[in-house]
Amino acid sequence: MYIAIHTTTNSKRHANKIARLLLEEELCACAQISKIQSLYIWEEKICEHKEFLLQIKSRAEHFKQIARIIKQHHNYQTPQIISLPIDNVESAYEDWLKGALANKIASHTQKKNPKKPNPKSNQAKKPKAQSKLAKKG
Repeated sequence: MYIAIHTTTNSKRHANKIARLLLEEELCACAQISKIQSLYIWEEKICEHKEFLLQIKSRAEHFKQIARIIKQHHNYQTPQIISLPIDNVESAYEDWLKGALANKIASHTQKKNPKKPNPKSNQAKKPKAQSKLAKKG
């Protein structure tokens, strides 16, 4: 199942850093950063601040890893980390999501089970370079 994970921060730099870490770890297909106005209760007071919403598209099975990375790199004491199910997806976008998230499976399978060079061959084949970042989102 696909999910959209939301977190907010008061810093575009922090939102960008978290998004890039998740993309580099191949835990998400894309992340979007939007400027928002937040109202919330903190320490028994109503607060209103400008924030940045980081929306992350991924698979449900990656939620715990994503939450761990967000917590490790977040600048809030208690960051919002929630996920919403993505129930309906346009077919072409779903194909792209599948492909973007499949890179994680392929690259981690390669790392765990690297092909051994053929001893009969004089040269070991070099693996093809894969781009970790897709320009879709």
